Amino acid sequence: MKLKLLFVSMLMATGVIFTGCSKISSLADIKVHPQIPVDIQVVIPPATNIASTANSYSFNDSVTIDPTSDSLVAKYESYIKSWTVDSLTAVFTDVSAPINLTNVSVQIKTDTETFGWQASSISITNGTSLVLNNADGQLDKLGQVLNGTSPFKAYLSGVSDQDNVHFTLSVKINTTLVANPLGSI
Repeated sequence: MKLKLLFVSMLMATGVIFTGCSKISSLADIKVHPQIPVDIQVVIPPATNIASTANSYSFNDSVTIDPTSDSLVAKYESYIKSWTVDSLTAVFTDVSAPINLTNVSVQIKTDTETFGWQASSISITNGTSLVLNNADGQLDKLGQVLNGTSPFKAYLSGVSDQDNVHFTLSVKINTTLVANPLGSI
């Protein structure tokens, strides 16, 4: 009888340990909110140096984004469970003169995927915002890209109504990263 009781007790203890490990492991989850800054600088030289058509000047500039350059991401890179994009804020800064832009495109490109946002026309000065929302699942896709922690490229292209101007599109990628230093148990 004592042997049966001991066996049943060991069986129950084993069940508690194995079902409880995942619950205990999730208690060690760490949630941080890295904010990844991205600055895409655009310089449109004087018309004598570029091809133009009837006062329209094309631009296409890019920047490489390395998610692990953020100290929080680097700290928890090996332990990432999930990484989501909460929002993007995009503001034009360092605008040398008021500019009208058309056919504006912000693209994210990896080795396997391209997605982005479009604006048919926008007039910019310092502080002008550009809406980069999740209308077509772009923030979800960006979260998937970030989960890979590999560098990727952001492109800004369009047409300006002026030459000899410059501006910067400053984007902040606001994220939530969940990591667990215990890994998977």
